[in-house]
Amino acid sequence: MVVILPAPASAAAKYIFDDAHGLVRFTVKLAGLTEVEGRFTETDAAISYNEADLTKSSVTALIHVASIDTAEKERDQDLCSASFFDAEKFPAIRFQSKLIAKRGADWVAIGDFTMHGVTHQIELLFQWVQKRQIDPFGNNRIGFEAHTTLKRSDYGILGPPFWGRIISDDVDIVLHISARIYNWDNINGSPRSFIPELLPLFENGDAKALSRLREVRVAKDTPYDRNEWQYHVLERKLYQHGKIKAALDVANQYVEAFPQSSQALDDLADAYEAMGDKNQAIMLFEKSTNVDPFDANAVENLRWVGQ
Repeated sequence: MVVILPAPASAAAKYIFDDAHGLVRFTVKLAGLTEVEGRFTETDAAISYNEADLTKSSVTALIHVASIDTAEKERDQDLCSASFFDAEKFPAIRFQSKLIAKRGADWVAIGDFTMHGVTHQIELLFQWVQKRQIDPFGNNRIGFEAHTTLKRSDYGILGPPFWGRIISDDVDIVLHISARIYNWDNINGSPRSFIPELLPLFENGDAKALSRLREVRVAKDTPYDRNEWQYHVLERKLYQHGKIKAALDVANQYVEAFPQSSQALDDLADAYEAMGDKNQAIMLFEKSTNVDPFDANAVENLRWVGQ
């Protein structure tokens, strides 16, 4: 097999998994007679997507083990216990691709899959079901589907003696992946957002824009909402419009207001990378993964920054 090196970062757009319209489902047989189906309701995934050459794309996915849902609360608690997934010790299931290649009519993502503290290289066959399209909300959206089978014994998930014997070793997995890039022009803050006042100032290069944002941030009394979303939307709008220096200024204020926000750190890292300061971007993405180990966006970006 030929190893295909990733493309430069500029060639790959970053898409984020939409878990409201995606699916991570698994099925096991019980006593060889019936099937038990479950899903993971929380997944963080980021796709570096090169539509011109899919082999130059990559994916990082982090599944929250504690989000397991088999429609039976007691069973879910057992599955999270040390007898099975041991979610407290191993909170994430992780896949990170090393290579994407064409295989017949379909595709394969080859990479490291980690579960229950055990890592194996797997080949994940998938179908490219939706190339880039604009959804009804104006966002860029892509889609993939995958189906694979894993053996739980390969990852040390044996279960207690009785259940370990009657639950099938083979676990059938189905993935429906929908990922998107927001069109931030169609996204607004709250009714009391500071964005309508500040966006035109930053867009027009007004020297008072940054000082006014600082005033809003530190004021004891203000008519504005100052939650994370307001900073994030303002920064993303400016970034989308190519106002990178302004986006950097807003992201710095965002991090000062919310220093433990991985989203704020990611926004600041994106702005530094776009400004050409890759070392600063790497430092911030690394800090973001320490703040939030499930930040797939930061993990995925770390392997592209600097290329």
